Amino acid sequence: MMMANDLQGVSPLSQDDGYPVYDGVIGLVGDEDMNDRTHKASIDGYVKVSYKNNSIEKTVDICNRDPDERRVLEIRCFILKEPFLDVGYVSDWTNPNSKPIGVGNGKFDFDNLNGNKDANGLDIFDLGEPSEPFLDYSCGENKDFRRGEDPYFNPDSDGWGAVINPDYVLDQIKRANIAWAQACIKINEIEPVEVVDIPEETLSNNWFNFQSKGKFDFLNDAELIFNAFKENYIINDQIVYVFFNTDMTKKGARGIAYDSRNTHFPHNGHSLTFISAHSELGYRTLAHEIGHILSYLGDPDYGNDAITDRHIFFPRTPIIYMDNTPFTTRRLTSETVEECQKNEKLLKPYY
Repeated sequence: MMMANDLQGVSPLSQDDGYPVYDGVIGLVGDEDMNDRTHKASIDGYVKVSYKNNSIEKTVDICNRDPDERRVLEIRCFILKEPFLDVGYVSDWTNPNSKPIGVGNGKFDFDNLNGNKDANGLDIFDLGEPSEPFLDYSCGENKDFRRGEDPYFNPDSDGWGAVINPDYVLDQIKRANIAWAQACIKINEIEPVEVVDIPEETLSNNWFNFQSKGKFDFLNDAELIFNAFKENYIINDQIVYVFFNTDMTKKGARGIAYDSRNTHFPHNGHSLTFISAHSELGYRTLAHEIGHILSYLGDPDYGNDAITDRHIFFPRTPIIYMDNTPFTTRRLTSETVEECQKNEKLLKPYY
């Protein structure tokens, strides 16, 4: 049996390839011992069988080579910066004549008390400096907007910045590659992860107010962010664009995918997905949204969003377990593989 690569954060003995296998004659066989029946494999691998001192050998590729069934899905990932309230900051609250600075200017404002700057000469915000209220999402906060000088900040706060560390994005890609290897599809990030400013248009949208608590709206925020994005980047309809953002306004949702045929808002046939950066890696959210994009299929529990009543890619609904539990179905059906491999617009020849 060809098994997936090991999952991050799972003990060696609990990995798919780590479980001892009963050989049917002697008993349990340890991992990689003689007669072990499970082996990790990649889409580039092969199985070689030898018989009678190598007098007869047979080699079979994991993924067919003639013709080559391996494909590449190219993605580009962006991390949005944390929500803030564009109400300005006050340097000295004890001075009754002090007025807010930076109100409504579309950028995060703060008082750079220590004068430190980055390599590009831009001011660096440090916790403790007066600032506009922001949601410290990267440190787990998803309820309260606080100013930089607020004494009640989480002691582990890293200040205002990206909603998640770029390493999280790379780990999501690793999980996606494990999930889609069984379809002989490799997920390839074509550019380094980029942290981007929030479009000014969203500052007056419901993402940025006290009522929404900085949550991401499926339609309004998605359209605003995409419109601002296409103004600043040359975009390609043969690439999937992935945005990591805050929690979703829809309870329990971890992401949303807009495939090239989706008509919820005009996106010119491009493929994009928005993912909550608080989604645990074991839910394989990126892998799941890629399934929507490649197959053009929706979730059956979302009513009219679903083109079909079958949910045929990881993970299954309505009960969703993480990928390190024995209750999880991690296999893609042959129907799923065939359906997704038909997407010639996004899937490129292997390289």
